[in-house]
Amino acid sequence: MADNRSTTCARGGAINVVKDSDAKNHVELMRHALDHRRECAEKEPEGLIVCDVDGSIVFANAKAEEIVGLVRIGALPDDYSCMHGIFSEEGRPYPSSDVPLARAALLGESVRDVRLVVRRFDGPSHLLSVDAGPVYDASGVAVGAATTFRVVKDIGPESGAR
Repeated sequence: MADNRSTTCARGGAINVVKDSDAKNHVELMRHALDHRRECAEKEPEGLIVCDVDGSIVFANAKAEEIVGLVRIGALPDDYSCMHGIFSEEGRPYPSSDVPLARAALLGESVRDVRLVVRRFDGPSHLLSVDAGPVYDASGVAVGAATTFRVVKDIGPESGAR
């Protein structure tokens, strides 16, 4: 891969690859960009999860794991809800196809402030505000998607999705 690639740090939205002159493998480009920006991603005040063009999760920052628990690298969109304990605010299982990251990866949608509940298997539940959008290379080809999220409210075991 060429050495003339760069990324911008995610701030409430997707990671954008801003230069890609000759990379053929977009997933490797994303991983390369994330490796070089890991320090930036780890300092994000929000959870950040990135997937490839097929929706397979390839990266989660430390804040994401603090909020959600173990993020399953390699999880595909059909498994997002069941593997990560995602529910509606009313406590119903959240359809995996409607999870913002899935919508961004598979449909190319950008979504803002979607409210959902994540119920950690090892403890607390949180009401989240979630944003997501596709990630494009410099030529406009979708190479994946990214989601950022923050805790709006901690939910005790007796309410929400419990």
